[in-house]
Amino acid sequence: MLAGAPRRDRSCLPEAAETTTACFDLNGDDVDATMAGFLAAGATLYGTDPAVEEAYRGDRVGRFVDPAGNVWCPMTAREAVAVEALLARLAVPTA
Repeated sequence: MLAGAPRRDRSCLPEAAETTTACFDLNGDDVDATMAGFLAAGATLYGTDPAVEEAYRGDRVGRFVDPAGNVWCPMTAREAVAVEALLARLAVPTA
């Protein structure tokens, strides 16, 4: 994690998620198929469309809530992002 104040927008924080504090990350080969399967089985989309989006860190990521209120974040790695490139994407000064 980058230094700084705690992020209040993280889905793992109960006040942000308005649900339980359990948050699970799932890494797999096809996040789109994973999301479709869980949503078809009764999970609820966490947030708004799109169900899956490109993340700054090089992953495709989705979020859903299971019937017990747990937040799940399936993801597929799309590219390896060097630290310098990651900081540039975040517009974080390096010096």
